Amino acid sequence: MELVKTIQIGDDIYLPIPDQFGIQEGQEFNLYQSSDGTLVLSPLDSKPSADDQSLSSDKQTTTVVEQATLDKVANSVLSRHLDAFKELAE
Repeated sequence: MELVKTIQIGDDIYLPIPDQFGIQEGQEFNLYQSSDGTLVLSPLDSKPSADDQSLSSDKQTTTVVEQATLDKVANSVLSRHLDAFKELAE
């Protein structure tokens, strides 16, 4: 996980994305926000997987946001119970 801090230029707020993520200048994204405030960027030029091709636009948005929420919950559970998971893995 990379910590970034917003910056203001004029009336706009920007979120710098570190080079390690390989984002190119001018690349376009869809931006979604879940009910808990999580922001999800989805490349506009990405090709949907076979599973996503049958989903409507609204359903795809929900799926992306749900995945981001699931990832957040999983990270939270793992960080709180890491020792237990390590014991179980042995």
